[in-house]
Amino acid sequence: MICNSRRTIFYIYNTTFCKTVLFHQLLHNPIIGMGIHSDIPGNIFTVIRNTLKQSMHLSIPGKPVELGHRHPMYIALDEIKDIFIGMGFTVLDGPEVELAEYNFDRLNAEEGHPSRDWSDTFYFDEDSRVMLRSQTSPMQVRAMETMELPIRIIAPGRVYRKDEVDATHSPMFHQVEGMVIDKGVTMADLKGTLNTVVEQLYGKGTKTRFRPHHFPFTEPSCEMDVQCHKCGGVGCPTCKGEGWIELLGAGMIHPKVLKMSGIDPEVYSGWAFGIGLERTAMRRFCRDKNNASSWPLIGIICLR
Repeated sequence: MICNSRRTIFYIYNTTFCKTVLFHQLLHNPIIGMGIHSDIPGNIFTVIRNTLKQSMHLSIPGKPVELGHRHPMYIALDEIKDIFIGMGFTVLDGPEVELAEYNFDRLNAEEGHPSRDWSDTFYFDEDSRVMLRSQTSPMQVRAMETMELPIRIIAPGRVYRKDEVDATHSPMFHQVEGMVIDKGVTMADLKGTLNTVVEQLYGKGTKTRFRPHHFPFTEPSCEMDVQCHKCGGVGCPTCKGEGWIELLGAGMIHPKVLKMSGIDPEVYSGWAFGIGLERTAMRRFCRDKNNASSWPLIGIICLR
C-alpha cells in the first residue's frame, strides 16, 4: 500500500509496512482522519480500516533476540571456578586500583624491585603509591587480613602492565590468583592440586612439568608448563620449539609475607599460584587450529 498523507490517496497492496503506517495515521492523526472521511466514500474507508485491523495482530510476541555465545575466556574462568569451588575454595574479588602496600610492600617486593619501575607499572601519583594493579597477588594479603585460618581462596580479575602488544603480551590481561594457608601444607599439595586442575581443564593424562623459578613472595618458587597442544612436545612455532607452554607461576608463600600479615610461619605454611586466563583459554579452545569443532567461539587468537 502506498500512503500519501497530504492528498489522502491510498492504493491497496499487500505490504505490511505501509499497512502499519496507515493504521498508525488513522489512529493517531485526526487531520488525516478528517481528510479520509471527506475525500473517500465511507464504505471504502471502512473496508480499509477493517482490513488493516484484521491483518495486524498487536498481541503476537516479537521475534526472540539472539544473544550469541559466551566469551571463551569466561567459559574457561567459569570452569576454573567450578573446579576450585568443588575443592572447598572461596572466590574473592578485589580492587583494580591498588596501593603499593598491597601490590608490592607486603608481598616482599621492596623498593628497587624491577616490577616497581615506572616502565612496568601504571602509577597514578608521583610517589608511586597508587597504581593499576600489576597482578592479582594483592588479594593474598587482603585475604590474610580479613579471613580466619585456614584459608583457601581464588581471586580472578584484570591486571595491567606496560607491555607492548604482541602475540603473547598485552597491557591489560586477566589472572586467577590462588592461595592455601593451613598447618602442614607442603609443595606436594601444590603440585597435586595444580595437576588435578589441569587434568580437569584439558583432559586426563595432560602432561605437565615444574621448573625452578624466583618470585619475591614465594620460596621456593616454580613455573608450571603444559605440553604443547599442537606438536605434542616435539617442538613447533607455537611453543617456540620447546615442546612446552608456560601456564602459571607458583610456590610456597614466603615466611616474610606470612609474618607481615600477622601469621606465624612456624605454625602455618601455604602455597600460592597465579595463572594467566588468556593462555588457559587458548590451550582450552585452540588445540587444533585446523579443526573448527575444537574452537568454535571467536575471541581467542591461537599462537602461531
